[in-house]
Amino acid sequence: MRIGDREIEWDRCEALEELGKHLPPASFKVGSLAIERVWDKPSRRGATRPHFLIHTREGVSSLHTQDSGGSGSQIFSLPFRPDEERVFISIVNDSANSVEKDISYPIGRGVAPIVKEKLELAAHGAHVHEIDLTALRNGGFEGPMLLVRLSKGPARKVHLIFANPDLSILSIDHLAG
Repeated sequence: MRIGDREIEWDRCEALEELGKHLPPASFKVGSLAIERVWDKPSRRGATRPHFLIHTREGVSSLHTQDSGGSGSQIFSLPFRPDEERVFISIVNDSANSVEKDISYPIGRGVAPIVKEKLELAAHGAHVHEIDLTALRNGGFEGPMLLVRLSKGPARKVHLIFANPDLSILSIDHLAG
């Protein structure tokens, strides 16, 4: 498909849409899709990265695609609101090799992690980890902000997904590499 200057092209991915129709209510899956772009000539980039839309029962979230890479270890913060939202970390391994990652939280000076888990991602595989807000609350964590460490192996593509408790609204963003 060729897209001209100042043109917008909307395309549908039937395989992903079909998968979405057969998921149980209040659930989702993660995966990856390879997109290849070839420039006809040098130009300004602008907003040329393909975007994807996530349709939920009560809204739509959007995010642009991103290249792979990033550092082997990432630390990020997020609000601790266990009564208001659920938080997920999505990791997509778009390499031809398996990747092992460690996730631990909360982290910080004088804080022992309550949750520590090894995540194994197959070649071209994906994994989603729900931040266990209940374990944190039961372990005495009070917030208001939570620091999370994702370490070992290349970062690949890492996303944060915030949702209301029944997953009827999702908001997604990627972490900087």
